[in-house]
Order: sequence, then structure tokens, then C-alpha cells
Amino acid sequence: PNGNYVSLALQVTRKQEDEPQLTDQSSTVELASQQRGYVVVLDARTGDVVRQEKLPNLVLGQALTNNVLAVETAQDFFPGGSGRGKLHVFSLEKKSDPAAEIPVDQWLVGASRTTLLLSSETALQGRVSEFPDTTTVTQLDIHGHVVNTIPNVTEIVFGGWIRTVPTSSNESEHDAEASEKSNLLHVDTGAKVDVSGKLAWISDTPTGTGVFVQDEVPTDDGKTEYVPVFWLSSTDDGHPHTENLEQFKDE
Repeated sequence: PNGNYVSLALQVTRKQEDEPQLTDQSSTVELASQQRGYVVVLDARTGDVVRQEKLPNLVLGQALTNNVLAVETAQDFFPGGSGRGKLHVFSLEKKSDPAAEIPVDQWLVGASRTTLLLSSETALQGRVSEFPDTTTVTQLDIHGHVVNTIPNVTEIVFGGWIRTVPTSSNESEHDAEASEKSNLLHVDTGAKVDVSGKLAWISDTPTGTGVFVQDEVPTDDGKTEYVPVFWLSSTDDGHPHTENLEQFKDE
């Protein structure tokens, strides 16, 4: 979340020349067993390698806090049940320390400065990680202890910022452009910002990588323009910033 590191994951499938024909029952388990994952953490300023690790089984997801990389692996294509999901937590400060391993049955969907965010639902990846419907997010510390559970989440935005709605909805989609009541909640500080009908994206900000919020405004010619409203830092107490908004305006 502080933007100091970048993590990359590579999934490799081991394939034998004389591989036997798999049955429908065994195919997914066998396919998963052939997978190997590799992760590399780079210093975002210099490009130097901070950590590189080899992981067994399928890599389902990864997330960076300020100080650790968490990688989720499983023995099937899902974390729960026979998937036997596991979080591998690597320190970025004590680089020679082995990973801590935490059994999990939910999907790793994001991170804050110091905690990891998991959900029973997978998220659609884009400019934000968006859920098809509302979900409950479980917040874990890096030792696997539950810190909080947060209901009615529709998006994981960035750096501990998540979008929530006041009550559960039966709608099948939650679009960032929807006009329903919604807030951005910072899971570390508890800061809550009203973003009803607004769009929130990960963006460069004056204090590093953060969240940029726009409003959709109709123009006189019947078109739409996007107007900068405020930006949110991933490093401060979570209050909206309105200074330096000119950097977000389209040329």
C-alpha cells in the first residue's frame, strides 16, 4: 500500500511427454498438482530484487502490506474444502526468514498497510477489484488472527480502501458508477468517506500511490465529463485531499 514494493507471480505447469490420459474425476486434482508458482518482490524505486520464492500448487492470489507479501496457494482451483488453501506470508524486512503459513478457506482479495483482506467470494479484477454482489470481508493480521469482519463490501479499491453500501442489496451488479449510497472505508484508520455515485480508482497522488475520486457530470452538449473531486492517500489518516487537484485533470 505505501507503493515501495511491486510483486510479480508466475504460474508454471509441469507437463510430461508421456502423460497418461486423465479421467474427469482426477483431471482437476492432477492438474493442480502439476502447478508450481514463483513470486518475486522488487523495490519499486530501484528495481532491486527484495525476495524471490518458489511455491507448491496453484497460486490463487497475492497481496502486499507495507512490510509483507502474502501469497495464497491451494491444492485445487479454490481455497475451501479439498483446496486446502494456505497463505504464505513473507517478511520484506527480514528477508532470510522463512514464510509463515496460515490455513484459510477464503479468497485473498487485498491488503491494507498491516492486514490482509479475505472473502468467500472472488473479485473481478480491473481498475478496482469488484464483487458481483455484496460480500463480507474478513480482515486478518499477518499472523492469521481475525481483526475485523466488514459486511456489505462491493469493491476492494486500494491500500486498505474498500467500498461499502449501507445495507445488503439483491441487485446482481454493483457498478462503480452506480448512484446508490456508498462509502469508501479505510480498514486501518476507520475513516469513512461518502462516494455515492462517484468513481474511485487507484492512482498516483502527491504522497505516492493512492485513490482518486471523480464525479460524472453532464455537459451542455449532452456528453459526459469526469471532474476530479478529491484524492485519498494510502499513508495518512484517511481524510479527503482537495489540494493539487489540477494534476488529475485531462489535458
